[in-house]
Amino acid sequence: MATVSQLVRSEAGTALHLKEEQTVNIFKRLALGVAVLGAVLLTTPIQAQTFPVSVTCAHSGETCTPTFSTPITVGAAGPIQLSFTFAPTACSGVEVIMSVDSTPVFTTAFLTPGQNATFTTGSISAGAHTVTLQAIGEVGGCNTGNLVTWAGTLTVSPVSLPSATPLPATWMLLTLGLASLGTYQVKDRIAQLFRQG
Repeated sequence: MATVSQLVRSEAGTALHLKEEQTVNIFKRLALGVAVLGAVLLTTPIQAQTFPVSVTCAHSGETCTPTFSTPITVGAAGPIQLSFTFAPTACSGVEVIMSVDSTPVFTTAFLTPGQNATFTTGSISAGAHTVTLQAIGEVGGCNTGNLVTWAGTLTVSPVSLPSATPLPATWMLLTLGLASLGTYQVKDRIAQLFRQG
């Protein structure tokens, strides 16, 4: 017959074993979550960023100031595509100077209302950047020598390269998650063998 101290030790051992199993289960779930996050990042394309553009020109003449400017985030180094669609409700044409980080990269031809112009840049570093648009008007339609307003939509998209590889951090997340999960599976198997013996 078991003594009180043996029963207490047995119950304490069982409680400790249950606590260890709960901790292992929590770590298993975390490891699985990290692996899933890595897999999602590997298969999820970086989305295009779209910005409404609407500018009221502060000065007379055809060159409109202020410019339109917006911050963008480039997820991975490489070229980006800048696409501007001139508002279909406009009543005269404009050409648009596109700049990245204050450096002009492209000037469109004169666009008619609703027309689109697209340009693919050279390689841009990953991180925060600024895209700026400046419109220049031309006489015609409602424009009698002064560009008063202009509007449209700017879309900034990553350019998919055939040789593009996922970010190293993404691979690290996936590998870390799978390795951790594998480690806990092996520990579980060893623990089961000891319990059976």
